[in-house]
Amino acid sequence: MKVYNNRGEIVLPAKISEKVGAGVLVTPINLWQKNVNVTTSEALTDLGGGATYYTNFVEAVKIE
Repeated sequence: MKVYNNRGEIVLPAKISEKVGAGVLVTPINLWQKNVNVTTSEALTDLGGGATYYTNFVEAVKIE
């Protein structure tokens, strides 16, 4: 599956599960090594200077 937004894209394996709500993608920690952060913002929060990736909107398409 290709996961992308205006910041970047990455190809990941996909699995459909009832454990995750409709329209929600979950990336297991072991896939972080494949740089899933290409779709996240590099901005810092205004309170404490932390990461701003609490919510990340992406599109996902099946690769044939």
